[in-house]
Amino acid sequence: MVGLWVGRGICVEIAVGTSWWVIPLIIIIMKSLERRI
Repeated sequence: MVGLWVGRGICVEIAVGTSWWVIPLIIIIMKSLERRI
């Protein structure tokens, strides 16, 4: 398990290997970053 700290003190644990929720999570993060720029 790898702990990843996201904004507002939210720690997301990413399991080793590809999980079904990893891809949509990355997409949501990328969209949120695009809004900030």
